[in-house]
Amino acid sequence: MNLETMTVGELISELQNFDEDLPVVANVNYGDRARTQQAIPITELGHAFCVDSSYSESGYAVKDTSDDEPENNVVSLNFDALF
Repeated sequence: MNLETMTVGELISELQNFDEDLPVVANVNYGDRARTQQAIPITELGHAFCVDSSYSESGYAVKDTSDDEPENNVVSLNFDALF
């Protein structure tokens, strides 16, 4: 898997530039003609696994179970959504 994304260290470094009381959201394209960006509240962080997926527009899917490939380990925002 060759997922290009920030590392935990890079995220921590970037977050230091923001007011610590600001709310945090992720944004995702809704898929409509206007390319509306949905604001997704961040609710829980957790350890998860990222795998290739032909169904996902990003090419990847997040799972809560290991496929025994250490390079697939990720930190998942909204980890609680996996259950």
